Amino acid sequence: MAWHDFRAGRVDVHARLRPASDGRWAAPRQLTSAPAIDRHALLFSRGHEFWMLYETAQEYRVGATIQRRLRLARIGREGLEQPEGGDGPMSEGSEGPAVAWDDEGRLWIAWLDPSGAKGSGWTVRLSAWTGGSWLPPLRVSSAKGMDRPPDLVVNGHEVLLLRQWDNMPPSWTNEAVADASRSAISLEAFDPGSLPAPDPAGWRPLEESGKPFTPAQLRADRGEDRTGWTITHAGRDYRLFFGDLHEHTDDSPCGRERDRSIDESDQHMRNLAVHDFACVTDHGYGLNSYLWHMTAKPARINEDPGRFLTFLGEE
Repeated sequence: MAWHDFRAGRVDVHARLRPASDGRWAAPRQLTSAPAIDRHALLFSRGHEFWMLYETAQEYRVGATIQRRLRLARIGREGLEQPEGGDGPMSEGSEGPAVAWDDEGRLWIAWLDPSGAKGSGWTVRLSAWTGGSWLPPLRVSSAKGMDRPPDLVVNGHEVLLLRQWDNMPPSWTNEAVADASRSAISLEAFDPGSLPAPDPAGWRPLEESGKPFTPAQLRADRGEDRTGWTITHAGRDYRLFFGDLHEHTDDSPCGRERDRSIDESDQHMRNLAVHDFACVTDHGYGLNSYLWHMTAKPARINEDPGRFLTFLGEE
């Protein structure tokens, strides 16, 4: 299993193996160590090998993430290994992957592409890694959708893709328009045609970005790991609490391909910004019934009693 964890001012991916031979969990391993955000690991296997797709990103404020992209790696005994050919089309901006092997050994990957115009949402792209190169990425459809990863299956020579799409505009004017919006799930089949035979895969140790992570440095410089902030006034001691009561997420169509999910936003307000309380406040006129309940559920889940208080709200 794999997960991301916040330690030492950054987010890294960790993993743990439970061999079938004795059923005991091995010691956890830290797989990434870049001074940035590494998260959302997708584990998969081939034979006796463990592989991983994970997201690496920089950020410039609590509510938004930039330079977000996926990395393909194989988990070796000495650490992560990357393909000799690099990450191919995923190096230009990608998230939310799904994977499937075909019978000849090609790795098919579908992912979300957030590179459209502001507020437009995500499209789905599809490509395959053949061991030595990548197939040109296919834009599955021009229809935009939410931050919902696709599903992918390869059946013989047919590639099957399940994806969400909607007709949400870059901005809504009122709740009636929001309630009239349409969201759907499409199952699509692709015949890739004649493909080159897979090449032997070349691997080398993973090269992680050494780009400084400014938020972590600011956090350390300002002593935000300190707890129990107090002031004394008129002979009495008062405890100080810090929080953020206005934060947008990808539920707001005005900037949904830039803003983070509610879970990601809460994680960063709790861990990186060291808030005591927080509230996600997406545009009220854009919150239909579905999005409102998708706002309320993380507000309940992400509360950490005694450490992090969440409120439910809207703008």
